[in-house]
Amino acid sequence: MVEARPGHWLAALGVVAAVYVAIYAWLPATGVFSVDESAVRYQSALLADGSWSVDAETVLVDRSLDEWQPMENAVAVSDGWSPYGKHPLVPALVRAGEDLAGEQGTRLPSLVGALAAAAVLGLLAARVRPGTGPLATVVIGLGTPVLFHSQPVWAHGPAIATAGVATFGAIRFLGRRAAPIVPLLLLVGGIVLTILLRTDGLLWAGSLALAALVTTPRVGRRRAILVASAVVASAAIGLVIDGAWTSALAGVGTGPTAASSVTSGPAERIAAVLTVLLGGAGAPVVAAGRMAAALLLMAAGWRHGRGESVGPTRLLLVLAVAVSVGTQPVATINPGLLTATPLVAWGLGAIAARLVRGQRLPREVALLAVAGAAQLGVVMATVGPAAGGGDWGARYAALALVGLVPAVWWALTDLDRSTVAALTVCVAAASVGMIHTLHAGTAASERVRDDLLALIDEHEPDGGLVVVVDGRDGRLLWREHDRVRLALTPVVELTELRDAAAAAGVGEVVVIARNQPDDDHVALDPDDDRGLRAWRHID
Repeated sequence: MVEARPGHWLAALGVVAAVYVAIYAWLPATGVFSVDESAVRYQSALLADGSWSVDAETVLVDRSLDEWQPMENAVAVSDGWSPYGKHPLVPALVRAGEDLAGEQGTRLPSLVGALAAAAVLGLLAARVRPGTGPLATVVIGLGTPVLFHSQPVWAHGPAIATAGVATFGAIRFLGRRAAPIVPLLLLVGGIVLTILLRTDGLLWAGSLALAALVTTPRVGRRRAILVASAVVASAAIGLVIDGAWTSALAGVGTGPTAASSVTSGPAERIAAVLTVLLGGAGAPVVAAGRMAAALLLMAAGWRHGRGESVGPTRLLLVLAVAVSVGTQPVATINPGLLTATPLVAWGLGAIAARLVRGQRLPREVALLAVAGAAQLGVVMATVGPAAGGGDWGARYAALALVGLVPAVWWALTDLDRSTVAALTVCVAAASVGMIHTLHAGTAASERVRDDLLALIDEHEPDGGLVVVVDGRDGRLLWREHDRVRLALTPVVELTELRDAAAAAGVGEVVVIARNQPDDDHVALDPDDDRGLRAWRHID
């Protein structure tokens, strides 16, 4: 196949960039829909004043922040607390975006990172199917979770890009007889940056090193060992830099923190696997539709891989994806990796058929497939049953896209481009719908925030403490932490907090408990002689 011309690459990137920028300009900058977003934005605001932490006087000084932190996932530091006490590069990039474009600039790193991710994954796809890079760039940029990651204030888009750069460097290094410097620099720099952005960059480093070792033939084993060693060394460098930077800014060397937890029991593990692959939330009929769509995609890929015509199933294939992703209220769908990336489900079926027929995977394809499968496997083995809950496309498994998407691209030779276009449009429409729904929800959240502020302004205790029992409230009030002594605690610990506050000499505690049953307030006495006041604000 003829190599793509530079103009074709520029046109492909232009199409993807146009969609990203249009969404960016269309959505307001206000509001956040995740804990990480509010923490990063608060950390960015602190960095504008040259600070990394919030004064400890804003919380009860005699209690651990691990128990009564002002925000979910806040980190205790030597002189107070940090809203995002890990990966300093992330809020630093957001700060740079804000300096360039104000509040709207908080999403600039995600947008640029996602565009780079689409380009890099397109380059990897071109390695396994020369001449198709521009098409792959458009399909990956619009028909995978990369589109979604272009908008939240997260590090996923940039991390996919840097992990892709490292993988590209590894492939180029393994494919050369001499020891090229540029691929080695891409490998080392990509791994270091990925770890500075995301904790699961460590998993990708391990997955890439493993793939290089197990997929390289014996004649190239020394080079594979060199690549694996470079990956491990780069991971160590990334950890040292991240830990030292965190320690210098926050006063503690916390380094990366795990984003998921190991669970036990077969039922929980099955739930975690299904959530990662198919998605969480939604009615059983929606889950069944997603599973049917994934199976149908794999069956179509199987036929494709066997060289049979997909013909009669093509329309049903597209309709199944449209139904499973786009017809239910978008906020309840939260599709998993296979549902949000139908090309992967289709391609896995095609790869399986080719392997059964005795066809060997090219070395580069095998490396990508093993690395992606290893990353996905570790995530499914360690993530909690909710697997991130409302994560579009299983964001904990985002880096698996770096290996899986280019690998399956190889298996889909002689693609029917109308079918690929239809699948891409379905996923792009659902992604845009989800982004819009979440940001519309943040607009409603801003109204809730105004109500919370009205309550605080009316009843703010003199020298006392404001307690919220809903984590979303702590998230919405991130702009107010510099003027309000705020604590976040579950309802069941309110009595304990009240007693501790009294013992600490806190004159008054104001409790804001939204959407809580009346039974949860039996321990709260508005006439308590220690000044406890309780309000219920129901949306």
